[in-house]
Amino acid sequence: MLAMVDLDGTLIDTKDINYAAYKMALEESGYNDLRYDQFCNDFNGLNYKIFLRIIDPDMSFELMEKIHNRKAELYPSFMKNGKLNESLVAMLAALKASGWKIALVSAANRKNILDALERFSVVGLFDEIVAQESVKKTKPNPECFFYTMKLFNEDPYTSIIFEDSKTGIMAAEQTGCKFYIVKGYN
Repeated sequence: MLAMVDLDGTLIDTKDINYAAYKMALEESGYNDLRYDQFCNDFNGLNYKIFLRIIDPDMSFELMEKIHNRKAELYPSFMKNGKLNESLVAMLAALKASGWKIALVSAANRKNILDALERFSVVGLFDEIVAQESVKKTKPNPECFFYTMKLFNEDPYTSIIFEDSKTGIMAAEQTGCKFYIVKGYN
């Protein structure tokens, strides 16, 4: 049995962390108009390669990577703005105690994931961390969930997913797994 859980907006409310880090990284590159409501409503949960193209369709790949890497550097300094979903953590701990494997499956990069998990002291809860570097295609493509099931030799009938974002839910729907929509942390 396998439980797969998303990070941003599911396990931890990270929208304020991500917004502050992306806003500063974008401003350093001359983009001064990222609004909080725009980020929360339109970009939160999207892979950076998608939403940075929306901000500037002509943005070069090199500049996208520069902004994304700078955001990753800034991320830990805004960690105080996050909030742990303690109810979900308790549920996952109970599943783990009863023999389930627990995997964090996120479109975030591994460094940001580890920073968040360490900040909220939940690294040990997870048997595996699947980050954007682990797969070629990120959510809404379901590759990350299929990859994770393969790691544990599980299938959709023995796996569940916890998600919050439109893109994550789209990916979960394509797996055949039961999935639970988490609200209130995004």
